[in-house]
Amino acid sequence: MKKAMELPANFLVVLILCLVMFAVAMGIVLKMMPELDRHLKQLDEMTIRLIEQKLMSGEARVAIGIASKSIERGDNEVFGIGIKNLLEDRTSFTIAVTCNSAYADDGSEICSGTPAQTVADGL
Repeated sequence: MKKAMELPANFLVVLILCLVMFAVAMGIVLKMMPELDRHLKQLDEMTIRLIEQKLMSGEARVAIGIASKSIERGDNEVFGIGIKNLLEDRTSFTIAVTCNSAYADDGSEICSGTPAQTVADGL
């Protein structure tokens, strides 16, 4: 009878330890979320300021905050694009993206001059 009680008691101890570790991990993640959100907002503000400076400093109609970024396969990245409307009226615009060249680690070409893709329409 004593051995039969050891297994459920051990199971309960392990279960409680797992729940405690899970709660501690969740607490750490929840504490980090506001900090990460603050960093993302700060980065967005920096990108916006950079785009505004580029648009205001010259006669450029389009400005890109950061022109190139390296990412791993399957990841996403955000590029900030600013468009200066020099006309008096609100004007529609379309942003089309073309892959000029991209290469895999082994040097093989992934894309070269693929057709433009419309990524945004707006006023």
